[in-house]
Amino acid sequence: MPVELTSNSDHTSFKRIIQIAYPMILSMFSVNIMQFIDRTFIAKFDLIQFSAVMPSGMFSLTVSSIFLGIASYVSSLVSQYYGARSYKECAKSMWQGNYLCIVFAVMLLAISPIASMAFKALGHEDNVANFERQYFFLMIGSSCCQLFINSIGGFFNGIGNTKIPMYTQIFANALNILLDWIFIFGKFGLPQMGIAGAGLATLLSSFISLVMIILFLKRKNLKYGTFRHFAFDFELFKKLLRFGFPAGIQFFLGIGSFSMFLLLIGRMDDVPRTSANIVFTIEGVSFLPVLGLSIAVSIVSGQEKGAGRVDNVSRIVKKGLVIAFIYNFIMMAVFNIFPEALISIFNDRSDMKRYEEIIAYTVPLIRLTTLWLVFDSVQITISSVLRTMGDTVFLLIITGIIPLVFMVIPTYLLIENFPTTLKPVWINMIFFVFILASIFAVRFKMGKWKTISVI
Repeated sequence: MPVELTSNSDHTSFKRIIQIAYPMILSMFSVNIMQFIDRTFIAKFDLIQFSAVMPSGMFSLTVSSIFLGIASYVSSLVSQYYGARSYKECAKSMWQGNYLCIVFAVMLLAISPIASMAFKALGHEDNVANFERQYFFLMIGSSCCQLFINSIGGFFNGIGNTKIPMYTQIFANALNILLDWIFIFGKFGLPQMGIAGAGLATLLSSFISLVMIILFLKRKNLKYGTFRHFAFDFELFKKLLRFGFPAGIQFFLGIGSFSMFLLLIGRMDDVPRTSANIVFTIEGVSFLPVLGLSIAVSIVSGQEKGAGRVDNVSRIVKKGLVIAFIYNFIMMAVFNIFPEALISIFNDRSDMKRYEEIIAYTVPLIRLTTLWLVFDSVQITISSVLRTMGDTVFLLIITGIIPLVFMVIPTYLLIENFPTTLKPVWINMIFFVFILASIFAVRFKMGKWKTISVI
């Protein structure tokens, strides 16, 4: 059920934040587990295909990110309308997002054949590039489903009912794991499909997730009129584009710069390339739950701004960061105490020389990665709140400049000058995330977001 607010409610309590956040954190954990097992299966099947998963998956996310970012802004609109008790507008906002998703899905399918040429253009080995293209096309199909999941899920998240997206996400991820096992290894008489099987599993589970969340909408039809207020609303449509389009471009630039970072690493030899994929798969265990928490913090903040309690937003952000830091401390301890055990999941000991080489290369990277987790939590949480508050143009400008100047260009130069080690690249990443977190923290402190009117 949504968190119903009364005049006596503690609007900035840890309890309220956690009530909305824990289903999103569990959802992200289920994504972590699914991706972890998915990549472990592929690594056990073939390490060359494993090295294709991360760059291909990130590139498919980059191509679809503008559209996904705009669809995700539905939750920001809904949260503020919910805070203002304009329940009809909550449903109408969702439908405007759905109409946009229809157009976006067609565009994604149209541009994907051209986009898939990037792997060979960036100089990836032919066998790796072919696996990357297979996975890319299937992930684009999954992204088309995810567009509508973001829009409809944004409605539930915005009203504070984060459990329904959690149910659908966890079920879909559990199904994905089962299908991964069947398709990758060729169970029940099916042929072994490897990386293509992983992509097909994601596509099918995404479709099932979409069907489930549509069915849940019927339960909200009485209060919100989810199947009554479906008419096209030009004013709401403009609002979604006005604030959502910069947010979508920002998402594209952020994901795109990180995708370029991975594609640059993809040009390196087998061991550094494999090690980087292992590190980012492990790092995702920390990243995705913090992302879920940040979305929850932004939802509560949006509800408070919509209700006219703008001064509560700063208190909510501070408490959200406290929760994130506690979680990060636990993850940092695990990563530093058990790095070899985590790495061994992705590589058996059949080739001991190669295994020991990957262990030696990867352990320092994992330990360096823990240093940027705290800064990453700050920048993710504050940027998510700024986005919901409507400060999307500022976020667009910063995301267009800082990652290029402090991440992509330095990574290229460092790889060219130090082609056998990734340590300088990882140290630079720590500096990059610190810069980003500092800029967003200063922007939030200045309070420009308080004067922006979204609804």
